[in-house]
Amino acid sequence: MIANTIGAILGALLCALSGIDIRRVVSCILVRAAQSGTLLLAAIVFAAVPLIVSLTQFPWFDFHNWDRGYTFQLGNEASLDRPWLGTIYLVAIYDRALEPEEISGYYQMGASNNALGPRTTRSPIALYTVSEGDGSEIADVSGHGPPLNLTFYPRSHFRWLRGRNGLEILKAGVLKNERPAEKLFERAQRSQRVVDRSVDDAR
Repeated sequence: MIANTIGAILGALLCALSGIDIRRVVSCILVRAAQSGTLLLAAIVFAAVPLIVSLTQFPWFDFHNWDRGYTFQLGNEASLDRPWLGTIYLVAIYDRALEPEEISGYYQMGASNNALGPRTTRSPIALYTVSEGDGSEIADVSGHGPPLNLTFYPRSHFRWLRGRNGLEILKAGVLKNERPAEKLFERAQRSQRVVDRSVDDAR
């Protein structure tokens, strides 16, 4: 955004200083394009090709090319250049999209132990209650497949909340599991297969 804004400002300043009537130039280009069938066709193709490519990729999410070596992490991108600073109280990952009413209800429940019951009845494939209170790891207590415990990198950038569940991210860091998140990969691929079958049936 900054680069585009600066570029637009510099372009406008150079245009103003050069004395060129930009409106006349643009108008001339548009008139010539309209008069030239080749240029008009090229413009249409240039605009249509990306649209056609995107439409042929329906559904627009595809997990077939996911790498099984990917890990699961919180608080930052894999490139570690987009840190999120704040407090994590509870994390639950499901193999389906939650309804708006469920999301609102879970939010109202908060992150207390009393709120775990309704969440666990939906069988999350990964669940972090963030209740350890000490150490450098958050345990996956979902009971679904091999646990994806998350380790702090670096430990000094995180602080446990005393007296209640929660972990505060003080500085740029990341919470990630040590090994590939295979159970998330398998669930994502299973969802993809369901979508593929639905699309085939619709065809």
